[in-house]
Amino acid sequence: MIAIKYIGVRPTYRDGAYASGIEFKSGETKFVPKDIAAKMLKHHDVYEAGIAGVNIATAKVNKAEMKEDTDESLQAMRDAVQAMGNKDTIADFAMVNYRMKIAKNLSVDNMRREAIRMVDQFGVM
Repeated sequence: MIAIKYIGVRPTYRDGAYASGIEFKSGETKFVPKDIAAKMLKHHDVYEAGIAGVNIATAKVNKAEMKEDTDESLQAMRDAVQAMGNKDTIADFAMVNYRMKIAKNLSVDNMRREAIRMVDQFGVM
């Protein structure tokens, strides 16, 4: 996961171009999968690398700091899933991040629970 900061002109923006469904507020930094982050960073007027461009997954830190970063990134992913409002976004999130399908005949709340279960089970990808 790579930290990406939204610097676009809109006060809030939900990524639709890369189907991540991640919603940004102006100036907000969120963790984004590496492949999507690389594409986002090509748009210099909309995104920039967050946390001075450090890749959180490979940064050299002591074990206590690494656990804290992991806990924070897991919580950021849970929060991102919780903010997702429609079935397609949640299903896309599961497919992009975990290569797993979530049945769309479930309610939105149950789909969120499944996606959060994946985050807890497999971690931040």
